[in-house]
Amino acid sequence: MAEHEPQIQITREGYRAVMRIQLTQSKTTAEKRWAQLKAQSWPPWKHERTAMDSFITPEYGMTRVGVTLRRMREAGYGMTAWERAAEMYAGWDVDGTPTIQTRAYMRTEGIPNGPETEVWVARISATRTAQEAWAAYLAYEDAKLPSNPDVLLAIFKKLHSEEQRQAEASGKQHARKSKHVLPGDRREVEPLPPSIHLYTYTRTPVPTVDSFHRQLCISGVTLSGPTLAFIVANASRLQLGFHYLETSPYKPAIHRMLSLDPHVDANDIPVPVFTAVIQLLCRFPNVPMAKKRHKPRPIWPTFYSTEPLLVKQSLNLRHPLVFALELLHIRRPTFRPAWNAVLRGLVHQQTLKSMRFLGESGEMQESESDSGLGNEKGAILAYRLVRRTLAMLQELHVDLDMYGFHYLCIAVENATLACCRILQRDIGTNLAQADQHVADRSAVREAVDLLRSSSHSKRLKNEFALLVGLDTEASQTTPADARLPRLLLAPSTAVLHAYVRALGWMADYAGILAVVKFTVEYRMELLTRQAQERNAEEMVRKVIVATRVFLERSWLENGDGGKVVRETDLQDGDRRLQNLRRLHLPASADTVAEVQALIETVPEWQGWASDEEVEEYCSDWRFRHVRDMS
Repeated sequence: MAEHEPQIQITREGYRAVMRIQLTQSKTTAEKRWAQLKAQSWPPWKHERTAMDSFITPEYGMTRVGVTLRRMREAGYGMTAWERAAEMYAGWDVDGTPTIQTRAYMRTEGIPNGPETEVWVARISATRTAQEAWAAYLAYEDAKLPSNPDVLLAIFKKLHSEEQRQAEASGKQHARKSKHVLPGDRREVEPLPPSIHLYTYTRTPVPTVDSFHRQLCISGVTLSGPTLAFIVANASRLQLGFHYLETSPYKPAIHRMLSLDPHVDANDIPVPVFTAVIQLLCRFPNVPMAKKRHKPRPIWPTFYSTEPLLVKQSLNLRHPLVFALELLHIRRPTFRPAWNAVLRGLVHQQTLKSMRFLGESGEMQESESDSGLGNEKGAILAYRLVRRTLAMLQELHVDLDMYGFHYLCIAVENATLACCRILQRDIGTNLAQADQHVADRSAVREAVDLLRSSSHSKRLKNEFALLVGLDTEASQTTPADARLPRLLLAPSTAVLHAYVRALGWMADYAGILAVVKFTVEYRMELLTRQAQERNAEEMVRKVIVATRVFLERSWLENGDGGKVVRETDLQDGDRRLQNLRRLHLPASADTVAEVQALIETVPEWQGWASDEEVEEYCSDWRFRHVRDMS
């Protein structure tokens, strides 16, 4: 600003805008070095590990936000609650003690519920362990301040993260594999220090989310808005989530909504709470909605007020996913997280096991259990519901975001792989495993029809074009548009990997070639996006390895379709054989060579996939399952 004449003065709002951006960014090299020197006790003062560390002063630990705050004070602006909260996220409390530098998103206008609320939210959030956060919350209670939903939301997030950490440590959940990330750069809380004398004193033990909610209810505190939405969406059990809804001020409206009453006023139930209900239902697709609860007069769907909107599809409304779709069809929200929750639930592997119960009776047909095609039929049915969900979104003029597109790719992969298994089982290519009596012929017919249609691949590619902002019919960029971003969104490496897998299972080699051309043309935008991801290098290699695997069909014997195509006695006109042959034949040598040449033009991608990488990638259970059935 100083180079302008006259100089442009930065207002308080301008300084805040700069700090808001700085708070969302990961730590710099100097900030990481300072964070590594912090003691495990609280407050986290600098702990010198070597003699060289004595030369590192607190000035070295001044973060970018701290520098901006200093410049703001030099310009004559005083510190308000907003700036004090920003300073806590930057690593320093208002009393001069250190905190944990934490990435955060701060609202420009601040929290309206009291001038000091934002300070306490930051004080709870800028901690490493649930014990440190609970100590900060107890200090908030000791200050005799009134209960505040934003403060409660901050502590609920810490308590929920601690429950997740304990579940992973006990083996109940798969531990997340990621590089070491410093505290404050991730949402997960840290475990307690190894020594008891490093613990933070609290007058009461750290509670669970459920026990803390009960304490609040006893105290007369009623949760609403985002705080209620958070604990409902992340409830450990389906019944517990509905219990939280019973204690909310929205109980009458929620009861009418769960009774499928189309006359419920949308304003009676806030969007975050409605979205939380959808997320709750989709997290427990294997729990039947008709399960009895122990408490009397529960909130539970009674299905008496209106005819189901999906009744023509003969689906069981007591299945959580079907019921979630009914609620979305009635409310018709344009808020994407609610729709993404349904899409995510439909592609989860555990969900496919319960899809066989989607029938109107809610009971699995005997033929399905006998034929062993339950998961395959579930994957196809899930894909049908995904397409129905996309049609509903199209009616609302809502495009998929990156998460929704990712789930669509997984749904296509699941359905294509299921069709392949059904046809392999029906043909009985391996006489030792042949099943000549597949009870449900409709599954075979549906698998044939799904594989022979090219509309699924076209839909996937059209959704990708809408996601990134590609216009195949547009002319070349004019000079006036040169300063505009070339993409609406640079897809993550995880999305590109899922996209390549979906096209690969469908044997759409032209589509894979188009993806590679896209990544080469927009490599600068993608490299910028990858710089923000933790495991970008690993995921980029996965994309390249997947490209080679699906082009060469590396998981099949000799990579040429194996015995599935060559040793069958069926006539060439058999549609089942035609579909399997198309899925198992590799891409042409010219296509593989062209893709390899394109990939090798980008040095950051480290060249073509090696044989060792291909072998490791093909050890996945999906490839082994298809190969074993061949």
